[in-house]
Amino acid sequence: MKILYFGHEVGNQMALYAQEARSRGHEAISVNIGKDVRFFSNEYNFQQKGICLDFRRLWFAFYAVFHFDVFHFFYGVSLVSIWRFHHLDLWLLKLLGKKVVVHFRGSELVNPEHYQHLSGEKKFEKEPDHLAAKRKKWAQAWEKYADVILVSTPDLLGVSPRSIWMPQVIDASEWPFVHRDFSTTLAIHAPTRRNLKGTRFFEEAAQQIQIPLEMIEGNATPMQAMNRGNLGFDQLIIGWYGKVAVEMMAMGIPVVVHIQSEYLPDTIREVPVISANATNLTEKLVDYLSWPNEKKKALAEEARTFVETHHNIHQQMDRLMNWYRKD
Repeated sequence: MKILYFGHEVGNQMALYAQEARSRGHEAISVNIGKDVRFFSNEYNFQQKGICLDFRRLWFAFYAVFHFDVFHFFYGVSLVSIWRFHHLDLWLLKLLGKKVVVHFRGSELVNPEHYQHLSGEKKFEKEPDHLAAKRKKWAQAWEKYADVILVSTPDLLGVSPRSIWMPQVIDASEWPFVHRDFSTTLAIHAPTRRNLKGTRFFEEAAQQIQIPLEMIEGNATPMQAMNRGNLGFDQLIIGWYGKVAVEMMAMGIPVVVHIQSEYLPDTIREVPVISANATNLTEKLVDYLSWPNEKKKALAEEARTFVETHHNIHQQMDRLMNWYRKD
């Protein structure tokens, strides 16, 4: 099977899928058309601007259409896009009988005003909708062409009646579990976007109860920095956990994150985290700090098992392969 992963790379997901597919004997590459700020390991990166980029992308599209069997698109983009005209190649892919998968990541769909409202960054007379109307309409154009519609977080399931939650993946073997000393506390926080993560609430709570907080920001891989901590702060706004939280859980770091119960899929009874929101964060942290060390260690071990069960690339690739092969 010849598989193409194409789109905007977020969290090294395309590269991981391509690597896993190759390990199973398939021909697979990942092509990133966005800015590579975290040194992802995609085989190709189209990052020039203007005519040069357009020419390279069109040339690659011509080659890809006739070479690959499966097209797994990320971020709602496809091979050919000219100015405001998108998805110009999808009709041809379907005509040729190609398997088409679209994988929505989140920021290409959600309404920024929704999170500005939740974080208190901006006031609105009426709570803005979660999914932007124009973006949702754009995404629903995939209904006609996509064999499979995937979303990275369960809050996006409403984008389509056919949406399937596909958890973000890591190679768990590359994020080894560490038995940590919980006699003291060092919190860590790696905000990709501070307003979406609720960073100011974490900073205020840490200062109020006087626990040290180390911020992990910049372009470098955060593994070494994260390993110094034993309590992870993920986000308080979105209602689900991100890839950094998955990495912290894999390494045995208890994570504080806001989980909205209505987003829990049928396959998951409970996420092994310290669930908190902007209102009760300080109270939840004080409670956690009172836990005996054995209870903290038990949560860390449970979180590692959770990651191996739900987020390991090997198990999730089995699901993908079934969809790729399905008629």
